[in-house]
Amino acid sequence: MRVAALSRDGTGVLHITLRHRFGLPLPRFGAGDHVDVHLPNGLVRQYSLCGRPGRHRSWQIAVRLSDVSAGGSAWIHAHLAVGSHLRLGLPRAHFPLASGNGPVLLLAGGIGITPLLSMAWRLWETGRPFILLVCARDRAARPLARAIATTPLAPFVRWHDSATDGRIDLRALITAQAPCTHLYTCGPDAFMQAALDTARSLGWSTNRLHWEAFAPATPSGPAFTAIMDGKTIAVGAGESLLDRLLADGIAIPRSCRRGICGQCVVTVRSGAVDHRDSILTPDDHAAGRMTTCCSRAADEGGTLHLSLTP
Repeated sequence: MRVAALSRDGTGVLHITLRHRFGLPLPRFGAGDHVDVHLPNGLVRQYSLCGRPGRHRSWQIAVRLSDVSAGGSAWIHAHLAVGSHLRLGLPRAHFPLASGNGPVLLLAGGIGITPLLSMAWRLWETGRPFILLVCARDRAARPLARAIATTPLAPFVRWHDSATDGRIDLRALITAQAPCTHLYTCGPDAFMQAALDTARSLGWSTNRLHWEAFAPATPSGPAFTAIMDGKTIAVGAGESLLDRLLADGIAIPRSCRRGICGQCVVTVRSGAVDHRDSILTPDDHAAGRMTTCCSRAADEGGTLHLSLTP
């Protein structure tokens, strides 16, 4: 892929347009899809495609410079230029827009707007009623505001700037929605949790709530023992199972390290699991699948018998 255009659109936000390096059509993507971006420094990062779904001439992503970057966003902001080449994976749908005709509330916290923006495009195309509400620190921090202003989506976007508007009243916002509305939210964990908890307290059913996390997984939790295909591995309270498996020489595919890509999934033969991922379904969990980057044993001192094979 070749970087066709770059623009700064919001404090610390880089809006990137990508095209095939030889001008070929790109695979089509769906609302909410993301791609793996393989950086020259060896890191792989996941970014949501924030352009209009179905377009095959270019893709768009937006990258916010993280205050605690481990080398992903920092490298992109420091080194990416028009004409740069990047290797990208195929679009993946881990945060899809459910079918239906009812109204939708898209609720973004900062850069969490990216998957919701492609959803807004699809909702606009199909005539389904929606509002995209984006919470930002202040007007200057509004992510992708300039890009949105020139599109047909602009009348459907609402901005909430905490510096001038104060803390958002989630209860009032969610109470005002029609009874059949679906909520899609993306942003910091605390932001999403507050929105989801508020919706649940107002009687919203689980099938109307949809979310995607951007924050890295935290390894906190009880110490436990993992037995992987006969090898015993001690996992400390401040360690992830994935890191311990890698340290013990067990090769585990991995990418996001935050429970959204599904690369590091293993099979649980026995033991109680505290599932913390955002990609596997309840049926997957019941079938003994777990992500090693963020999930762990449910009990202090517990033991998980694991296998790399299904």
